[in-house]
Amino acid sequence: MLGESEFNIRLLEHNFRVLVESPTQWSEGGMGRASLMDQTIRLNDRMPSDARASTLLHELMHLVSEIFSLGLTETQVDALGLSVLSLIRNNTELIRDLAEQ
Repeated sequence: MLGESEFNIRLLEHNFRVLVESPTQWSEGGMGRASLMDQTIRLNDRMPSDARASTLLHELMHLVSEIFSLGLTETQVDALGLSVLSLIRNNTELIRDLAEQ
């Protein structure tokens, strides 16, 4: 999925279109960008897959913060995104079990 140029993610009853593209249209040198209004997440296509995964989770944490009006700082978003990525990567069986519930 992360290797595709476009895919969809559902988060808290919202459907987001994820676009893997060149950032020159939205932020030169940027890694990712998310918009609740447009229901999009944009990821830099020049990043390696591990950076793309952590950036996707980072952008998802920004959206969670916006949906719940949490006002998370960039540092808090980074910490949450990296923590969720670690949880997923280190507990694949648990993640499968949770998804099946």
